[in-house]
Amino acid sequence: MNRLPGFVTGVHSADGIHLLQVSVGEHHCTTLTLGDAAPAGVGQQVVLGFRELDVALACDFVGDISIRNILPCRVTEVTLGALLARVALRCGQLRFHALITRQSALRLQLAPDMAVSALIKSHAMLLLQGGADD
Repeated sequence: MNRLPGFVTGVHSADGIHLLQVSVGEHHCTTLTLGDAAPAGVGQQVVLGFRELDVALACDFVGDISIRNILPCRVTEVTLGALLARVALRCGQLRFHALITRQSALRLQLAPDMAVSALIKSHAMLLLQGGADD
């Protein structure tokens, strides 16, 4: 599981749904949680977690999209398997991975130092309590 440390910068709640804005390095991410009360407050340090399979990659991304988490990245490594490709990414000082189909990696012509956008839906961003060691 990918993990990104950050600080909560905003909380918007209605009807048991909570959208938390989290500052991750110089970028902003959003996570969606459910429950009676927001699981974290403004200023609280948190860790966002998301699966490698929940990361989509785009080259030359321009325009609007409903996905709220769009992180500009550089590819650091591409490992091609028989069906899937594991793509190592760097976003500033942050590092994480995407797992996409081999065909997609070849179609995008992914290579080290290539600029891509990592796209992660808000509901796929999990709020991990207690820090990076949980």
